[in-house]
Amino acid sequence: MLSFSNFLRHGRHLFQTHSRIARRPRHRPRCRHPNHRRGEAHATVFTSIRIDGSVVLASKDEVPEAVIVPVLVQRLWLPECELPPKTRPDVAAIVKAVTPLHLDLAIAGGKHSSVCYPDNAVVIDLTYLNAVTVNKDERWIDVGGGAKIGAADLALIGSVLCFVIGTNPDTGVGGSTQAGGWGWLARQHGLAVDH
Repeated sequence: MLSFSNFLRHGRHLFQTHSRIARRPRHRPRCRHPNHRRGEAHATVFTSIRIDGSVVLASKDEVPEAVIVPVLVQRLWLPECELPPKTRPDVAAIVKAVTPLHLDLAIAGGKHSSVCYPDNAVVIDLTYLNAVTVNKDERWIDVGGGAKIGAADLALIGSVLCFVIGTNPDTGVGGSTQAGGWGWLARQHGLAVDH
């Protein structure tokens, strides 16, 4: 078993030899769909989407800092673009415009994991959709797709309400739930995904 200091010293080597992620090629593969050319054709579609957020496009020559996701294996993830919608109709507009391009869609909720930024995918960044609403009388909570566990916990303070979710306040509620959502109440109430 590795100690923490040995993991820091040798962990990079272990991940490079044993991780599927580390063995993926570092170059940007071509778009798999034969009818679509990358570059200007896709950029035109992305910038034509009418949303309140901004559009971050990735390119081989100039990679914006917004699409660089640091991970332990020090791999540079290059999604096709990142679209940060500010409203729920913006999300629908993005999906409708991107679907004909036959590109992968990825959701970046809390952005706790680098998996939300796959190569050549269109990333829908839900950072602005992070509202948390608590209704004490009817005993429910509405959590936006970009909200983190810490924000949901803070909104519940003083409400005598709680919900089954993970324990790391920096993790997104959506990603934690999809991964199971083990938390302090899991032994008594099960995982978040069960509810």
